[in-house]
Amino acid sequence: MNFLQCKVFVTLIFACVNFPVICGKMVSIQEDVLRALLVMNRSCDTGASSSHYAFYAYLSHDLPEPGGNRHFVYNTIITNIGHAYSNITGTFTVPRDGIYSFTWSTRVACSKAHTTELVVNTRVLGSTYIWCGYNTVTGHVIAHASQGDAVFVRTNSSPGQDTILDRLQKLEKYSTSQNEKISSLENVITHLENTVSHLDNENSELRSVQTELTPLLTRRRTRQDQLNVNDARRLLLDGPSSGQYAFYAFMSRDEPEPGGHHLLVYDNVVTNVGNAYNNFTGIFTVPRSGLYSFTWSTRVACHKAHTTELVINTRILGSTYVYCGYNTVTGHVVTSASQGEAIFVRTHLTSPGQGAIKSDEFGRSAFSGFTIG
Repeated sequence: MNFLQCKVFVTLIFACVNFPVICGKMVSIQEDVLRALLVMNRSCDTGASSSHYAFYAYLSHDLPEPGGNRHFVYNTIITNIGHAYSNITGTFTVPRDGIYSFTWSTRVACSKAHTTELVVNTRVLGSTYIWCGYNTVTGHVIAHASQGDAVFVRTNSSPGQDTILDRLQKLEKYSTSQNEKISSLENVITHLENTVSHLDNENSELRSVQTELTPLLTRRRTRQDQLNVNDARRLLLDGPSSGQYAFYAFMSRDEPEPGGHHLLVYDNVVTNVGNAYNNFTGIFTVPRSGLYSFTWSTRVACHKAHTTELVINTRILGSTYVYCGYNTVTGHVVTSASQGEAIFVRTHLTSPGQGAIKSDEFGRSAFSGFTIG
């Protein structure tokens, strides 16, 4: 067992010390074996049932051209404690009401693209987008589920993108049809060049103003982040009597050009047991001292890059780097935290990245966490 496999295993074991969370993984394969689906359910309350539910499965073969709304069937089962997963239908049937954690990974061939979705019955709770060269992209969701609910992974209703060759052929046809227009546009370009020369002079003046304002804006942003942390600490959070806390939220829209040390706000809350997460500030305020698990996913636009950090107060606990074609990158941290501490995700200060952080139905930027013990 390598380090990453061990880390995942230990995290899932810890997840059931004092919190009846059901932890899961789903994976698809393209050309070689990928990690697959793992679900664990353990009730740790005194006098509660000791039943476990866990499964781990993967695809034994490639899925050529699955198309839209294709239901994935992970046919090779490694673990299936409680027999809640079917390798005939690819569906996990929820054995009892509770809070569940699901993770799924997808890999595609070079120059191909797919969006996959984690679905409960007919409700899409999470999605990932993967494009280009044999990358593996992972999604993660924590959500309430009721006994009898069907949980599965499928492709988006829109099929995968064309190959690069197909796109080049389309571009060549389009380029041919535009040749006649180029001649008439040359005169317009000449006029625009003169305009640009005039605007360059104005831009020089604006750059001087920007140089003066940048330090002021940086100090203001730092102060605002500190105020957000202080506001979150002042919230009076009355958690449930069981002492269980879990949340899962994602961005409902893109975050354009966030800049350095920008606190990311995941405004669309799916799960918030104990109300410790604030979707206005993006901060999880630790309701009680203990051991916690946090996961965050980030997606960027094509040919853009960003570094994100998981922060507790002012201490950086973990970071991820995502670059290029609409990929989704996931980070995970297990840490001890004290009551009242603020935990959030932000961009890097000295390497703020470029372009938008993406979040839409083709792949969500999300943040989740739960108490372990």
